[in-house]
Amino acid sequence: MRDKLLSILSNLAFFIIALVILYLSFRGVDFKQVIAEIYKTNFYWIILSLLLAFAGDYFRAVRWKMQITPLGFYPSQLHALYAVFIGNISNLAIPRVGDLMRTWSLRRTDNIPIAPMIGTVVTERITDVIIVFALMFPVFFYHAELISPLLFEEVLTPLLSRITAFSYSVFIILIIVLLLILVLSKRWFSKFYIKGVPIGMLKSFFDGFRSLLKMNQPINFIILTIFMWAGYLISFYVCFYAFESTSQISLQHGVLILALAVLSMLIPVQGGVGAYHWLIANGLMLIGISREESLAFALITHAASILFILLSGMAAFVPVLLTKK
Repeated sequence: MRDKLLSILSNLAFFIIALVILYLSFRGVDFKQVIAEIYKTNFYWIILSLLLAFAGDYFRAVRWKMQITPLGFYPSQLHALYAVFIGNISNLAIPRVGDLMRTWSLRRTDNIPIAPMIGTVVTERITDVIIVFALMFPVFFYHAELISPLLFEEVLTPLLSRITAFSYSVFIILIIVLLLILVLSKRWFSKFYIKGVPIGMLKSFFDGFRSLLKMNQPINFIILTIFMWAGYLISFYVCFYAFESTSQISLQHGVLILALAVLSMLIPVQGGVGAYHWLIANGLMLIGISREESLAFALITHAASILFILLSGMAAFVPVLLTKK
């Protein structure tokens, strides 16, 4: 009961934060002009973007299967892809729960133990986080002079100028609640998931964690990782051509906006709602795009991504749930 309450409170807190960011993004916007910009969208580029995103998910599924195979399990490639789609849609409901749902999916379809799969997922995520930061830091360092106003003039200064005794108190209370959630979650995790787990299960987890070392062809893992990230990154970049206002954007500015999009996905809110819109819109405004045009770009690209995740996730859930145990 307590773990469910902690999960609800944590997700509610992040959902409120997402709504606040979303409000700040659209405050004072001329929605008629935003809608007019949306009507100008060339949706052929959006469709191409979604096909490239599908390719990225496919390469992720192939890469994950490659990690699982050395452990003595041989999942179907299609089932691995279903698991990736289910993980994506699950993250929309509860941030970061998608990786657990991926393991549940393959457990149901291919009867693979969850513990070693969690180990492979942890390894996979560590690899991806390293790649993400390796890509973002050089971009932000190169554009430090350009993005510093976004951080200081648009975030810190307005925030400090609007702090009142009441808002400060609410902020402190929110921080305390989040800290309590983290502390209680840690104690609960320690009590039930460390002390109570059989040694065999822990060994299976670490076997999965070391799966990269057991690969016969590790170079293929690297190649698939490159293809996967290329699919994801290019799927975003081609969206610039769907809008007249961004179709002539330079490569260096396009890479900056792409880095901001990746950054928004690291923020633990459902589907990047609010964070994505704010970062992308403000990033585009820094390079001379109007606010309405910037928000139209953020709205369409985010909505298309969410639609793809919902459709692919629901399509994957059907055959997985129909699988006989």
